[in-house]
Formats: sequence, structure tokens, C-alpha cells
Amino acid sequence: HSHVDVSSYMIFSDGCPAVVDIGSASYNAATFGPNRARIPQISSDWHTVPHICGESQFMSMTRMKLGDEAIFHTRNTSCTADGNQTRLSMELKGIYAPDCPLEYWRREYLFDRSTQTIAVTEDFKLQQKAGETWVSIITAQEPSIQPGGIRIPAARGRAVIASYPFELS
Repeated sequence: HSHVDVSSYMIFSDGCPAVVDIGSASYNAATFGPNRARIPQISSDWHTVPHICGESQFMSMTRMKLGDEAIFHTRNTSCTADGNQTRLSMELKGIYAPDCPLEYWRREYLFDRSTQTIAVTEDFKLQQKAGETWVSIITAQEPSIQPGGIRIPAARGRAVIASYPFELS
């Protein structure tokens, strides 16, 4: 639906929002106009998507040339499910402009019913360091940094723990 938020996700805990999509305030003429992706609720800046070397999906999309829009999609997308696990994975390189210094960015979601866990894994490699790279996470409650990750409370549900293999600041 053209919110420039490819691979964005939400996480609920016991029916309560933890990682959220801020949604649309209200639809009006600007929502459907040429600058629609500059509206915070629609822009990639306010979704759980990678920003590569300081560039959002929207910024990358606006720099594409005529004909490049054919590449603005994920690749190697797969989804598998059995009784206990559902896994969705995709390659995001095609979402960013061809000159983005990204070798690959693989995102995988794993929902394990037996352990009642959700894992979002980011595997990426930059061709060169040309600016900051990050993923925004919008939360319903104020998160706290703890050793090994982030604790994201849910109003009445169990807290969501986002684990990282590096120290956060």
C-alpha cells in the first residue's frame, strides 16, 4: 500500500502491542499526494526497517532513475510453517537504490510456538562504511537497555526482549 516500509513488523505480547506501527493519523489529500512518503506515519523513518548508510527506503526510492522501480522489491523471499514454527525470510538489497553500498541485507522472522518466542534476525554486509546504519524500533511502552539487548514492556503482556550480539548505547 505504498507506505515505503518493506519488511516492517509489529510484535504483540499476550494481545498487547510491544513493537508497533504508528498507523495513519487520517487520510486526506496530502496522504495521496506526491510528497506522501514524507508524512511520518507513512515514511520509512517511522517503521521497523533498515536505514543503510543514513538512507531510508524512501530516500533511496526517490533517487532511483526511470526503470529502476522494477528492482524495488525483495528477493529470495520464503515462508515455511509446521506445527511449531513459522519462518519468513527475505533479501532486502533490492529495496535500496542500485548505488547503495550494500552487499546484502537478509531479514528473517521466526515464530516458535513451543517456546512462545519471536526472533527477528538481521544479517547484512556493507560494501563500505559511508554513514550510519540502523533499524528503528517503535515501541508502545518506553524500552530500557539491559545487558545483551533491550527490554520492551507490553501493557498487560510479557515484556519483549530484543537481544543483540553487541553492546548498545
